[in-house]
Amino acid sequence: MKTQFKSLGALLILLLLGTSQLRGQCRNFAYQYLDGNKVSARVTSGAERFWDLVNAPAYEVPRGSGKNACFAASLWIGGLDSVGALHVAASTYRQSGHEFYAGPIRQGAAYNCGRGYTTPYDCNPDGALALTGGKVANFYPNGFQVYDLQTQTNIQRILPNEFLRSEALELQNGDLMLFSWQVGQSSRSLAMVFGANGFPMPQVDTLLFKHPNGAMTLLPNGKVLIADFNGIEIYDPVLHTSTLPAPQAVPALACGLITMANGKVLLVAGTQTAVYDPILDTWTAGPATMSRFGPLLTNLPGGDVLITGGDLQTAATERYNPSINTISAGPDLPFPMRDHVAFYAGNQELLVSAGSPWAGNNDIFYVNLTTGATRGLQFAAASLPIAYDGTHLVTGFSDRADFVLVDPTTGHILDQRWQDVWKVSKVQVQQFQQDFASQSIDFANYPDIETWPGNGNVSAGEDAQLAPYIDLDNDGDYDPQNDGDYPCFPGDMALWWVFNDDGPHEESQGLPLGIQVENLSYIVDCNLSPCPDTALDYATFHHQEIINHGLADLHAVHLGMFMDFDLGNPSDDYLGSDSTLGLAFVYNGYANDGTPVGYGLNPPAFGSVLLPNGQIDRMGSMMTWQNAFAPDGNPTLPMDYYNYLRATWTDGSHLLNNGMSGFQGTGNGSATNFAFSGDPGFCGGGPIGWSEPSAGNTPYDRRLLQSYGPLDLDQGAKIVLDYAMVYARDLTLDNVGNVCKLKVDAATIQNWWATTLDKSCFSIVTAKPDPQASPSWSMELFPNPNAGNFELRLAQAPRRTIGLVLRNLQGQIVWEGQIPAGSQLLQVETVGLPSGLYLLQMIAGEDVSMHKVVITH
Repeated sequence: MKTQFKSLGALLILLLLGTSQLRGQCRNFAYQYLDGNKVSARVTSGAERFWDLVNAPAYEVPRGSGKNACFAASLWIGGLDSVGALHVAASTYRQSGHEFYAGPIRQGAAYNCGRGYTTPYDCNPDGALALTGGKVANFYPNGFQVYDLQTQTNIQRILPNEFLRSEALELQNGDLMLFSWQVGQSSRSLAMVFGANGFPMPQVDTLLFKHPNGAMTLLPNGKVLIADFNGIEIYDPVLHTSTLPAPQAVPALACGLITMANGKVLLVAGTQTAVYDPILDTWTAGPATMSRFGPLLTNLPGGDVLITGGDLQTAATERYNPSINTISAGPDLPFPMRDHVAFYAGNQELLVSAGSPWAGNNDIFYVNLTTGATRGLQFAAASLPIAYDGTHLVTGFSDRADFVLVDPTTGHILDQRWQDVWKVSKVQVQQFQQDFASQSIDFANYPDIETWPGNGNVSAGEDAQLAPYIDLDNDGDYDPQNDGDYPCFPGDMALWWVFNDDGPHEESQGLPLGIQVENLSYIVDCNLSPCPDTALDYATFHHQEIINHGLADLHAVHLGMFMDFDLGNPSDDYLGSDSTLGLAFVYNGYANDGTPVGYGLNPPAFGSVLLPNGQIDRMGSMMTWQNAFAPDGNPTLPMDYYNYLRATWTDGSHLLNNGMSGFQGTGNGSATNFAFSGDPGFCGGGPIGWSEPSAGNTPYDRRLLQSYGPLDLDQGAKIVLDYAMVYARDLTLDNVGNVCKLKVDAATIQNWWATTLDKSCFSIVTAKPDPQASPSWSMELFPNPNAGNFELRLAQAPRRTIGLVLRNLQGQIVWEGQIPAGSQLLQVETVGLPSGLYLLQMIAGEDVSMHKVVITH
């Protein structure tokens, strides 16, 4: 069902936006919560999972505790094409840009990213205004544009240089009035009135005062009251003249103005208020308020005015009652804020968007004016909304100058089905089936069942079959309205979404793979379904189908989940791995997980465990690194991401066991794929092998990459990955004792998943089975940098010949050679290569190692 945009009232806001542009793909904005049983996990419509965008629970467990076990998890994947070129896609909660985009891959057709538009300039912070007739005006330095949401066309106007900062409102006849408040040092402010028919350039009027922090409001007689600390005046947009109202005693420094339902004007400045009567031309002193410079004023039903925000950046609100000229306390907002907008949304709810970067929040939420309860609109990365008319919302984004039309009830971007995460439950589906059978179905109660994306748009190049569903008449068409078809999913609640990497790779800078990733996350509620162990109460399950829709067969493919585990207090964690279970985990470095966000005494352990599915049956590696830009730090090149997927440092050297800290250059052990795989006494025994405690590490904020591969991924084939997030806590066990419980719970979940769970909704795997990994080598390249001549030194002689390929950054082969079986040393001599960075590949069957070579002359 499509909904049309209705006319909007004149609403003035501030807008904080970036300047990046859409580049042929749809960004990921929506989010949902997998929040049944004893877990609440936040999922966005891209590759990022559990990412905390608004200081809300990211992976809250137990649900309702306010404690989080994981801050973020996201997909990494890399592989080689038939000529050896490296393709990589990765995301670390969008710290460095986007790599994944909402929706399935479209072959030969443009993406529809929702009804919206992009501004030509940075709009920070010149404001925006909704106009009647479904139009929106937004303002940038020296100009503005009016966008028609129905025709998707715009009119742009460039203003005189004096209009560096503008405030605007819509007049009673639909004309647009602007005044400039940032002009010369002693210049008076200027005003312009643009006719609603085409917005032609008008004459420029000079006001009586300079208004550097001015506020204005439309009076019932069509004139405009403008005020700040320099003075107050009334501007007539018909006669283009200004007059002075009666004087008043309240200094209008950084004030707020609003015309109330009774036709009078409320002025709030600092701790003082005043009321202006435009008919009698009189001012009346109002009651004292909190210290508020530049507050936001919102009219409420019954005539009251809500006072929020201001320069103090407070969460407290107040209500002004014009009938008895009093101010009383209102409900607190969920966090202190200054720059924000608020609209009355009906049902005693206020719709608020906080786009202030100082507050660290940029989401949209509702506040109940009676109870103070809040609920979030499930729409991520929103900036201040431009307009709200009670039915529709126009909003921008915190990371660029784009605007879209949003359904404020669901958070769905209208006309873009893929900017979504669909959420369904077994109870909901059962009720849907009953209602359909009794012919009493009301699809308003089942929005995600009605819009479940079972079929793609084939004419736009999308796959015919997407989200799994029960096709009652077997016609290949998802039709809940006529056939009663419904979503198919395991467990008791599920989320489904799809994304792709067929767009700019702004983080890794790697070549796209052309993959489509279909995601199904689900839980089992032991109150609804029989469970063998309470471990399932605290687990979430994740199923990913990665399909190669690119132009090349890929081999030596490695994929993994980047995880920023924050177990309660994020600054006191340790990491570990168990290759036999396919488990990567976090545990507390101390017996007491302190600070208000910590779990306290007997803290839990938490991890990600592989669910062997016949294709991916073992964990390939677990890698961790420092949050720094160093050889053992954050990746910066495509090769760095691929190396980390294979437990290799950015300089090409392999992860070593028995390292002093697990970071590059500090250990002298043998090569390993699994960081911190030892046991410091988890289950009561003595320390065995390499662990963070045995290495003497200081607990801190930890990140890891849990990887799988190598695999083949031919065109049209898919890789299917299944894993579970497991939480374990026994209040009789300490921080390391709960790791022992975690391993027991992980094994229980693996067995239950393999033997009991109905997996009939999963797609059939069509990719080749996981090939056995070849031995990895520990190799030294000396010297590096070099003049084109260097040595390759292997720690042990290989059993078979190793092929060598040297490429420039354009992927061209500039030298080839080989290390014979049984040899540990090779002299490499290149001739005439220009100075620069080169990539050396070492190839033996499926095992591929890549190293940086720096040539200088």
